[in-house]
Amino acid sequence: MRFLGQGGKVSDAKMIWLFREHLVQAGAVENLFARFDKHLAKAGYLAMGG
Repeated sequence: MRFLGQGGKVSDAKMIWLFREHLVQAGAVENLFARFDKHLAKAGYLAMGG
């Protein structure tokens, strides 16, 4: 984080997992990934999985 000039608290796996769970509960995950996929496709990338 110092290398990137970022200070403050670093997100751990639990925080990221909880954030994803909130997205799932809100029904936002599918829409979020669909929008991200469109953005990648527009830039010329094809996401095959992962």
